[in-house]
Amino acid sequence: MSRKTQINKLNKKLSKFLSELSKAEHGETAAITDGDINSLHEIFSLIVELKYEADCGGDRPVEFSITDRTICESDHFLPVPYRHKDKDGHCFAVVSNVEIAASRLRGVSHYLRDKATEIPPPEEA
Repeated sequence: MSRKTQINKLNKKLSKFLSELSKAEHGETAAITDGDINSLHEIFSLIVELKYEADCGGDRPVEFSITDRTICESDHFLPVPYRHKDKDGHCFAVVSNVEIAASRLRGVSHYLRDKATEIPPPEEA
């Protein structure tokens, strides 16, 4: 497919995606569908493909993830720089990610502990 054809495809997908506004009713979060997530992924993928040529392994220099914030929490982790390119940044990101994960795990642990105290002990026969 030619670059011009791909750009036209991107423009059509983007116009279709933006043709209807998803409104936040009564102070709630705007509705999002699986189709919205899939469309966003296709649009972002096309942008990356059009901007960056793939390397010999087929990889492109940009990755992205999309989080549906109506059902999932924000991404809590930092991207980790390659160690050979930024040793200090690599170490900082790894340590920060471990600290973030430990904090999240403490929250889950407290939740499970609290749930366990709500369950009555089994009756003896």
